[in-house]
Amino acid sequence: MDFERYGGRRYLLVLAIFIASNALLWFGKIPPETWAEVLSWSSGAYLVANVAQRHIEAKAPKAEE
Repeated sequence: MDFERYGGRRYLLVLAIFIASNALLWFGKIPPETWAEVLSWSSGAYLVANVAQRHIEAKAPKAEE
């Protein structure tokens, strides 16, 4: 499966966390404070992973064609 077509694996994972946490909040299974913390941590991890990937790609030697 080509995850890049849908935004990548990290994006789909964060989207799934967002949908699941919204559902849990909607049905009263988690308090709003927990919902906010889950979204903060998941989006923070997404941003850190993207920055790290860009940094690694920038330092990698260019492939000659």
